[in-house]
Amino acid sequence: FTLSQLRRLYETVLERSLDKRNFRKKIHSMGLLEELNELEQDVPHRAARLYSFNPERYRALVQDGLEYRI
Repeated sequence: FTLSQLRRLYETVLERSLDKRNFRKKIHSMGLLEELNELEQDVPHRAARLYSFNPERYRALVQDGLEYRI
């Protein structure tokens, strides 16, 4: 998935718009995503980087008391 797709998911769930730059910064700072060596395919714009979720990192953060606020 792309960061834009992830941000749109959060916006849908939260029912509000999120600042694109702040969202990216916050998501990257958590270290929950792994950047893939892949880009979007067949898009009419500049292809975005693809990411995957790191469940092991998430479990470690939850164990340490993860608190995530947007």
